[in-house]
Amino acid sequence: MLIGGGHANLAVLKAARPWTAAGVRVTLITDQRFLYYSGMTPEHVRGVYAARELSIDLLRWCLMQRVTYLPSAAVRIDPHRREVHTVDGSLVPYDLAAADVGGMQRHGAEAGGAVRVKPLTHIERLITWLDGVKGGTLVVVGGGAAGTELALNASARPGVRARLILLEPGERLLGHFAPALGERARRRLESRGVQVRFGSRVERLDGDVLRLQNGEHLHADLVVWATGTRGHPMFRESGLEVDDHDFLKVRRTLQLHGHPELLAAGDCTSVDGLTLDRSGVNAVAQGLTMRHNVAALLRGWQAGRSPQEVRLRSFRPYPASPYLISTGSDDALLALGPALWARGRALLRLKHLADRVWINRYRLGAG
Repeated sequence: MLIGGGHANLAVLKAARPWTAAGVRVTLITDQRFLYYSGMTPEHVRGVYAARELSIDLLRWCLMQRVTYLPSAAVRIDPHRREVHTVDGSLVPYDLAAADVGGMQRHGAEAGGAVRVKPLTHIERLITWLDGVKGGTLVVVGGGAAGTELALNASARPGVRARLILLEPGERLLGHFAPALGERARRRLESRGVQVRFGSRVERLDGDVLRLQNGEHLHADLVVWATGTRGHPMFRESGLEVDDHDFLKVRRTLQLHGHPELLAAGDCTSVDGLTLDRSGVNAVAQGLTMRHNVAALLRGWQAGRSPQEVRLRSFRPYPASPYLISTGSDDALLALGPALWARGRALLRLKHLADRVWINRYRLGAG
């Protein structure tokens, strides 16, 4: 059972054909037919890529791999009965399951009718608005990696006539990286007329009014909510072990504690002993580990061995997660951990090459 069609589960889905050919019944449960590749989405906002160039058709992959496609959302997992409950009331049994439902916006109801950056397909609403508006105000809430990169690319989209404001509750952009990197991004945004406001914490969005913690009311014709990530609430509601932000706790093998037949990876998880950035880079890397371990568990199952008897691979993260941030111009910013950074045109060429190599692994097969 594949629960969710995120970046990590994509690697498992691509490997499923030999399993289904051998008689293993594989099912994908997801309410999102298309997976948008996170590395290319900001430049889709700028207009560099069309939607077809960064979207992966999960239904077509299921048809190719002879995987059952269940267009629904999982709302609860019962690890004791080994069942997944879906939003439409179905109960789907499993012997082995791999979950990658991605992260959710850290804030919920207070975001009102804002465009939320998760799932990434919501970004089409922003693009439609940018192309249709003759004026108006766009406010991006959150100056982390997601919000800053979206603002950089939205401000560079050809023909944009909107006024752009970026609200960050802290004192600088890209707060987890080198201060000089955030300063470089701020100067680039302000050179395009974007108003960058620090110390601006949003309490909630009421209609077209953003209510700030300091009592200020700010009008916005469209709001993009990029305030960070939390885990999916179904994990806590299922009685599974989660951390303070609802991220599902998993071992280094990506198995759940006490439930070795249930694995999880990507932005919905917290891996024992590791502090990982919630980025596509780490989700893709975890997907390779999960694919290896799912294959090993299936071989063990066919040989009559329990999950506890199967030797699995432990996930090993990059020493520092590399972030390549597109700027809406002919260069890119590179962040390596909290202190190292660089910028240059060669970095943008490297980003484009890496993104196209990755997406072509899946677009060719889905084409």
